Amino acid sequence: MSNNLLLLIADLLILGGLYLLGAAVVIAILGKADRIALLSLGLGVGAGILSWSMFLASWAGIPLTAGTVLGLYAVLTVAGVILARRTSKTEPVDKLIMASLRGELDSRLTRGSWILIVLLILAAAILGVGLSYFGWDDITNWALKAYGIALEGSIFAGREWGAVGLSYPMNITLLIALFRILDGNLLPGSKLLYPAFYAALLLGCYRFWVMHGLKRWVASLCSLLLATTPIIFTHAYMGYTNLAFTFYLIMGLIWCLKSMEVRGTREALLGGLMLAVGLWTRPEGYVMCIAVIVALVLGSILRAQASYHWLAALIPLALIGGSWFSFLRMQPASDTASYGLVGVAWRGMLAGQIHWSALFTILRFVAGQVLRFRDWGFVPALMGGLTLLGFRPNALRRDTVYGILLFATLTIGLALLGFQYVVAYAPAAPGVYEWLSLEFSRVGMPAVVSLTLLGSLSLREKGSEPRT
Repeated sequence: MSNNLLLLIADLLILGGLYLLGAAVVIAILGKADRIALLSLGLGVGAGILSWSMFLASWAGIPLTAGTVLGLYAVLTVAGVILARRTSKTEPVDKLIMASLRGELDSRLTRGSWILIVLLILAAAILGVGLSYFGWDDITNWALKAYGIALEGSIFAGREWGAVGLSYPMNITLLIALFRILDGNLLPGSKLLYPAFYAALLLGCYRFWVMHGLKRWVASLCSLLLATTPIIFTHAYMGYTNLAFTFYLIMGLIWCLKSMEVRGTREALLGGLMLAVGLWTRPEGYVMCIAVIVALVLGSILRAQASYHWLAALIPLALIGGSWFSFLRMQPASDTASYGLVGVAWRGMLAGQIHWSALFTILRFVAGQVLRFRDWGFVPALMGGLTLLGFRPNALRRDTVYGILLFATLTIGLALLGFQYVVAYAPAAPGVYEWLSLEFSRVGMPAVVSLTLLGSLSLREKGSEPRT
């Protein structure tokens, strides 16, 4: 057996271990979950929980070695399995979901769409491993920093290795370090994380659409549309963190929506966990999480019978976000400059320093992105058009999912624009247009996926109701 095959098996075992941990946690939270939910959430939840636990252990002075990481994983997984076995007895199996997701596999469009999606996932995996880490950010911010952490056995190695010091959330960095610690990351197996997040995002969106009235073949084609969006597919094999962040934010939004529908605290906890790991993945995560929370608040206010079960989502946000920001407060100011810039911009705006030229540049650039086929394909124009055609003011109160998803798309979009605008206040930053050219297409991914979720709801059968 060749060395490459042995390395691939080892890497797949690591991914499988992360999935097992995540699936146990999902079942422990929800009681029982259908297979599509587990497939879409398992790896992301397991990866986020293990990387956060590695961060806490290293912060406490425990060296990150193969023994300590495996021991930490074993404790977390055993605890998750025990909790899953206990809580699963109190929740019935969601037979309707299981039946509905198996019911139309004979559809040629459904089967054909998913065959193409699987081929795209395999292509992304081959490209990702074959190209290794090849971009500036994925080398300096993630891989190099992760290798330094693995070599020195401490998260504080990130201050000297790579770029941006300790200012970036460490979810992906520590996951790369995990592969480096356990099998050397020689393939590199850590690049399999990115097509895995790609697949999980597509499955999660498909499940959402099916549960909310889209026919299977329509939901499959919508998933294929997302899968073939150039910027999304590119990030399925690049070593950047934007696709992983988009997955966490969108799944967090979907499960918080579910908690509003069913008035469930369990769903809110799961949604909050996904949002919290998103915050633990990208520096703009806290702004985007606030945007989702604002949308939930607006939805609760407008809903005829307000539900506040979603407030349980704040618990994991407080735990993970609180630990990360507490850590940041203890670091030198130079390591946290990206967070301090928001405060600088806020104080400038309160003092009347409005950069109108920057605002105009941002709006003009965003308008151009709608027709930028090279990055987004037909998605912004098509889904924006469907959203406008399907807009129903009277549904904002009656249709919980539609109303909150509309608010979330708007608030995420505004947060995205605001996050780009604060660059105008940075003393040593590049010009706004140069910054947008470098950053906007990938940073805008969550807004476009949220718009796709919303626009696709216009394709529901007339009179259909959510299936959850």
